[in-house]
Amino acid sequence: MSIDRRNSMIDALRDRDYRHSYVASHITEGLALQIRALRESRPWTQVQLGDRAGMSQVAISRLEDPDYGRFTLNTLRRLAQAFDVALIVRFAPFSELVDWTLGLSPEALSPPDFEHDAALTPRPYIFDDAEMMRLLAPSEATSPSNLLRFPISYGTTERAIREESTPGGIDYGTPRTAIAN
Repeated sequence: MSIDRRNSMIDALRDRDYRHSYVASHITEGLALQIRALRESRPWTQVQLGDRAGMSQVAISRLEDPDYGRFTLNTLRRLAQAFDVALIVRFAPFSELVDWTLGLSPEALSPPDFEHDAALTPRPYIFDDAEMMRLLAPSEATSPSNLLRFPISYGTTERAIREESTPGGIDYGTPRTAIAN
């Protein structure tokens, strides 16, 4: 991202009317462009996307038209569900809009669906022995059964524990991974 380009954009946004027109344009044109980019990255026709979202091909065509701009949250939710991606609608500072706009790329416009989102690969949470003992209530930390389950190693190892669908949410049994410091 060019500093000059960023500064130029910030200068233009100093005008309140321009700033609010820019936001409106960004929403209208940006969503239309993203819907089309997502559809084409799958690669689906407008009819296929319409079938997945419960809409007609004509409705999808309108949504991909940068001049249309009549998006409802319900429609956007249906499209997000069809693409199996998250929908984030929130208020943000203009600096975030500037950085988002300047960082646009095909990858940013076409996020992967849930099954192909590499950032969702499960990772173990690493606790050291001191943190594990703090997680337990003081009376539990010194109980004989917990001392046997969590021998204190004085910081020489870290232990990974795994989340499970147990009533407590986490299995504090024998750690699956021990990593030497």
